[in-house]
Amino acid sequence: MSSRINAIVLFLVVLAFGGPALAQQTNPPVPAADRMHSLQVTPLHKQPGTVSVLFLTSWECIGGQTLWDDLKTNWPNFGSIPITIDDTTYICSSFTYQDLVNSGADVLVLSDPAGGNYQYTAAENQAIAQYVKSGHVVVGTYLVFEWTDNGETWDNRALAPLFGFQSGIDYGAAAITNDFIKHDSSSCLLTGIPGSSWMSFGYAESQIPSTAGKWTRAAVNNMKPVPKLIADESDALALITARQTGNVAAVFISNFPEYNGGTDDEQLLYNSVTCFVAQ
Repeated sequence: MSSRINAIVLFLVVLAFGGPALAQQTNPPVPAADRMHSLQVTPLHKQPGTVSVLFLTSWECIGGQTLWDDLKTNWPNFGSIPITIDDTTYICSSFTYQDLVNSGADVLVLSDPAGGNYQYTAAENQAIAQYVKSGHVVVGTYLVFEWTDNGETWDNRALAPLFGFQSGIDYGAAAITNDFIKHDSSSCLLTGIPGSSWMSFGYAESQIPSTAGKWTRAAVNNMKPVPKLIADESDALALITARQTGNVAAVFISNFPEYNGGTDDEQLLYNSVTCFVAQ
């Protein structure tokens, strides 16, 4: 009997102390204070002159609050173009191409989906690409393409060509300085961000091509039209790009500015969902 009791006690100890270590971790981890965050429904209300933003399954599904929450009400601090953000309808669920069409969204946001332990299905990848190519904008941040933890991989590399990157290579994550240098100061993505460089206060990691260990020119020049380099770090571990043709645009921000970011980070996010739609 004593051995059975000991086994039960040991099992409870493992649950109490070993369980979290065995669980899959999101990247970044969700702060304990945010894990009880309840999602409030924010439906899209398309108004003339308003940019409608639709989140697809992302890190925020697990409850983490980000700068996007602040932008819902405080967007006038960053520009004159009104935005409406729906970060509930599909942020934790699957979707179809018809769902995207029915939403009428101007911009799709993929906020660290692989880091949030979500892998889009082949049908969802196709729906995203088809919707963007029909005349819309997609914004991807941080671990969009791939993330591996405890031997499990969330693979969204099929979306890499949409942003102008290779799908047939592995992607990882690396710690960065968060110090970005402007390459194209005239880009609307940098409107309202002063100086020749700025410091991001977001999560200080970046998605990188793990084969090269950094963002090489070959990685950026893989697809036509070539994505335009807007800003990067001097060590080439992080970058911001825009791939545009007509009224179609794909913006990639390889770090996670929405996570504990500052004013410049919020300005960048606002710009990412407004500047190409406005054009």
